[in-house]
Amino acid sequence: MPIHPSYHGKLLIAEPFLGDPHFERSVIVICDHDEEGALGIIVNQSIEGKLRVRIRGNMTVMVGGPVMPTTLLALHTNHDLGDGSFEVAEGLWFMGDAELINQSVTEGSLHENNGRLFLGYAGWGAGQLEAEMDEKAWIARELPRPLERIFTTPALWQAALKEMGGTYKQLANYPKDPRLN
Repeated sequence: MPIHPSYHGKLLIAEPFLGDPHFERSVIVICDHDEEGALGIIVNQSIEGKLRVRIRGNMTVMVGGPVMPTTLLALHTNHDLGDGSFEVAEGLWFMGDAELINQSVTEGSLHENNGRLFLGYAGWGAGQLEAEMDEKAWIARELPRPLERIFTTPALWQAALKEMGGTYKQLANYPKDPRLN
């Protein structure tokens, strides 16, 4: 069995052949990964109609994953929001406290230019992510710089693959359903 690195703080890009509707053409930031499993946030799936949180602010809420789909989470680049956040990678933080998220949005310290809100997350049990990596379901790479690009790049799945060049650049143009090509 291959030895796997920790994917904590990495970007996972779904292979075009993945076949799981929850993760089709997904780009995931891995927020935590250890021997007990992994937690990630899908950063490129919008909620149909661009659902907006209007109770205490006005930020776009994205689909973060199929696990606990009503749980509000945030990824952000504001180092001043340290309380209630943990650093995923240099300059990128994860926040899982809905009350603190709402407070930060209301105060204006969390906004469209430095973060995104998500409902739910992607989760893997012990060894599950490693097995999926062995099956080549995911492509791992470093987070893009500047980090805000994960929040603002249109067609992030294609862009992330094209940046990697070579075969990955070709995969970026792979049709969703090759039978219709």
